Amino acid sequence: MQLYVTPPDFDHDAFMTALGERFSLKTEDDISRAQCFYDSFDWRLYKENLTLVQTGKTFTLRSLEDDTTISSIRLDHPLVFEWDLPDSGLRDKLKPIIEMRALLALFEITSNSRIIRILDDEEKTVARLKITDSLQGNDNRSAMTKHISLLPVRGYEKNSRELADFLIEHQFYLTDESIYTRALHSFGKTPGDYSAKPNLNFTPDMRSDEAAKEIYRFLASIMRRNEAGVKEDIDTEYLHDFRVSVRRTRSALSQLKGVFPEDVANRYKDDFRYIGRLTNELRDLDVYLLSADDYRMMLPDYLQADIRPLFAFLSKNRVSALMSVIKGLNSEQYSRIMNDWEAYIQEPPEDTPDAANAALPVIDLAKSRIYKRYRSILKEGNAITDSSPDDALHNLRINCKKLRYLLEFFSSLFPKKEIGVIVKQLKRLQDNLGSFQDLCVQSDTLMAYSSDPFFSGPENHKALLAIGCLIGKLDVEKLAVRNAFAKTFEAFSSRDNQVRFKNLFNH
Repeated sequence: MQLYVTPPDFDHDAFMTALGERFSLKTEDDISRAQCFYDSFDWRLYKENLTLVQTGKTFTLRSLEDDTTISSIRLDHPLVFEWDLPDSGLRDKLKPIIEMRALLALFEITSNSRIIRILDDEEKTVARLKITDSLQGNDNRSAMTKHISLLPVRGYEKNSRELADFLIEHQFYLTDESIYTRALHSFGKTPGDYSAKPNLNFTPDMRSDEAAKEIYRFLASIMRRNEAGVKEDIDTEYLHDFRVSVRRTRSALSQLKGVFPEDVANRYKDDFRYIGRLTNELRDLDVYLLSADDYRMMLPDYLQADIRPLFAFLSKNRVSALMSVIKGLNSEQYSRIMNDWEAYIQEPPEDTPDAANAALPVIDLAKSRIYKRYRSILKEGNAITDSSPDDALHNLRINCKKLRYLLEFFSSLFPKKEIGVIVKQLKRLQDNLGSFQDLCVQSDTLMAYSSDPFFSGPENHKALLAIGCLIGKLDVEKLAVRNAFAKTFEAFSSRDNQVRFKNLFNH
């Protein structure tokens, strides 16, 4: 399909007269349809070159590359999450892409179109034109210019070329933009405009305080963009991205020493610690509820139904936890923290700063902090043995996370390929340590939940048995993950990797 934009002074009747004088035509009935286009908040479908379109009760997954249908289904109920779908081809396609994210309506359009068939001497259709007279949004304002789609017919390429020449002669111009892309722009949407991952560009000689403020401005913007989604409880990833930005902020305030005055850094470390604690319980409950199917599958068949009271208990607790988070985000204290912080990080750097490292070139700060953190990880990791307490792995996990944040903040200062290798190796170690920590916390938390009065009645006796079995399964898995640590750390601390870190960051 080729899409042509109509000229500003397009006259439909005059165009049809000229078209009829040049070609043999057959006009089909007008078509009017309303469509709603969907994607996740972080554009997961767009990033896979896809869009989800609702027409009436039918939901269709379409390719943005060639506008072909990939999968379709008719539903009598709203579609928000992939689990709202029955087992189907559409669910199979959506599940690995959107995961736990909600599908949001991007925009709605109503198109009024007419198909014109171009005929040869034998009255065979050799090409089609689709004239779209208008596209409108919910407020009934014109959202897009009129356009014509040229729909070639296989085997009649010559006729399509003649038709294309005719359109160009009449001041139409071919556009590479799809109807979807043009509609996004018309409705003020910028595809791919959200990513919680830092994408910062620093020059080596930039002042450290200037670079730090750029980091903090990005992280604050992510917090702000996710606040509404957290309060409205659209999906759990709003809270996740919000919390990660809080953690990154706290980590940077602790690690980028001497960049801000000590009293400023200490104040905001305390402030962001307070914000993080506001959301701890809610995030923990989200993690358990998102893992419900995995927990069930870990149990033998005869216990899988008996674990249901646990998730009913968690869901009930989540309601009050969410209310506490909303109250916290609406509080004067949260508002004061964020407003003061945003005002501070918008201020230009001081000409004669008090902080020792404020005017230091950011490349020197980045190298120093990254290499120091890496050496600390090597020392901690090499000291861990089979008899080390679980806390030793927990502390190493925190250290690795701090290194990961530094690499994310300052990756633009170093060769992309080398940073990619380092991050990949670090991620393997983080995955091992993170899994171990999650399993430790899950076992302890489930044990604590089982002592709640909710489970004291005889009706929940089987639920306690199921929880006990689940804890046993988690402990077995925890042992396997811990046994894999030594080999994982050995790969990260290899001689080659040590040389790589030294060459990049030691100065």
